[in-house]
Amino acid sequence: MHGLSWLDIGLMGAYFGLVTIIGIASARAVSTQGDFYVGGRRLGKFLTIMMSFGVGTSNTHPILVSGAVYKLGMPGIWYSWLYMLFMPAQWVLEPLIRRLRIYTTADYFELRYSKGLGPCFSLSAMFNIGIMIGTMLIGMGQIVEGITAGGLTSDVVIVLAAVVIVLYGTAGGLLAAALTDVLQGFLVILLSFMLLPPMFNAVGGLEGLHAALPAERFSLAMPRGGDPSQSIGVFAIFMLFINGVMGSLIEPQAQTKQASKDEWTLRIGVLIGTFLKRLCTVAWALVGLCAVVIWPSLDNAETCFGLATREYLPSGFSGLMIAAMMAAAMSTCDALMVSGSAIFSRNLYARYIHKSATDRHYLTVARCVGVLLVGAGLIIAFWLGSVIEAVELWWKVTAFIGPTLLLGMFFRRGNSWGAWACVIVSATVWALTQYDVIVSSADLRWDTVWYQAALYLPAGIAAYFMVSLLTLPENGAKLDRFFARLNTPVGEEEALIATG
Repeated sequence: MHGLSWLDIGLMGAYFGLVTIIGIASARAVSTQGDFYVGGRRLGKFLTIMMSFGVGTSNTHPILVSGAVYKLGMPGIWYSWLYMLFMPAQWVLEPLIRRLRIYTTADYFELRYSKGLGPCFSLSAMFNIGIMIGTMLIGMGQIVEGITAGGLTSDVVIVLAAVVIVLYGTAGGLLAAALTDVLQGFLVILLSFMLLPPMFNAVGGLEGLHAALPAERFSLAMPRGGDPSQSIGVFAIFMLFINGVMGSLIEPQAQTKQASKDEWTLRIGVLIGTFLKRLCTVAWALVGLCAVVIWPSLDNAETCFGLATREYLPSGFSGLMIAAMMAAAMSTCDALMVSGSAIFSRNLYARYIHKSATDRHYLTVARCVGVLLVGAGLIIAFWLGSVIEAVELWWKVTAFIGPTLLLGMFFRRGNSWGAWACVIVSATVWALTQYDVIVSSADLRWDTVWYQAALYLPAGIAAYFMVSLLTLPENGAKLDRFFARLNTPVGEEEALIATG
């Protein structure tokens, strides 16, 4: 049926039946905004690990990494590994953000800067979430179309996936996403590595790969030369890392870290969850290398993971792979829905439209907004480009605003004017490079993400410091409240209450 065996369909049905039960059970535990947005702040180490792995591992990542490695060789793995270099900073920064006791990333800007920056971030976050959900729907369509050899078209799968995500995410909120991450995490790890033995056998093992591919395909930093947009060298890796540092904390789904019950749970969960993803990344990269040898002339490199699943997993496991990828999309999109609906209901609706409604009213609004966000993602999915291009767009948009969060935590003199200057200057410099106002050369492609980051990040950060120092500081009482939260560990809330 549509390129799937009855065993595939049976295993998919059993999996989704189990996931439905989890969603219904999770919905019963959701009665307040805190339950829906941050799981009641009660996630322990295991659920935090799986949440960190699952939210950071959507169905697009196998496509992204295998497709990038197919095109660029092993340097393509840095499209995922760039965040691994950020782990020492995460160990310090994530608990600090948890100390703010906020529901959404937009709450940070309300606490630290003037109200005008909060709505700005809220609107940009909603836009970004629509793009991210759309990209994941595209990824789901590409995987299933590849597995079924066109038996199920990408367009059909995108619509079906959107419906499932809406039904699941609006019911259970963040807790449902965390529990789904447990299932999909184990499945993604298992099935990703199951692809390698038969694919290695098909290409003659590592010796066969080395005999078939040039040596630079195996280098983690491709030597400079040729088209700079197709060569990931040390400079590109460094700039991807710096850009990732600035952007990762500001991504809308970063608020899921608020669900951990304490700081050590958060630290351990993020550390192990991030390592689990990098483990899977190695498997996805090797799938991409093998695919170059097996299918050397693919028109779309991003289909290689789905083709590998169809050709090299036993009957029934293709269905499990579809289920695992759907679960990955569900968990990440659920987290995005929760993040986006929280941002809208708390930072826009409750502040500017209806200021004194009940908790249940805001929860209803949040669920409705979640549906609209998936609808926006569905529309975007039908015109958006490749997964790689979409991910690069995420990196850029988040990095425009990211420095304002990071610098605001350590530079007390930073103010709203400086934050606005950072965002505006970064976006302007990016536009100048993106639309060829700054002309590329044979050696420097200014429309390539790492060269763009080398311009817009320093320009934005410099604007933040200069404008902040040349304008009036933020209200002293406002800053005192912000830094009091930032310096009070989770579990010592009595100190905050005592000071009002």
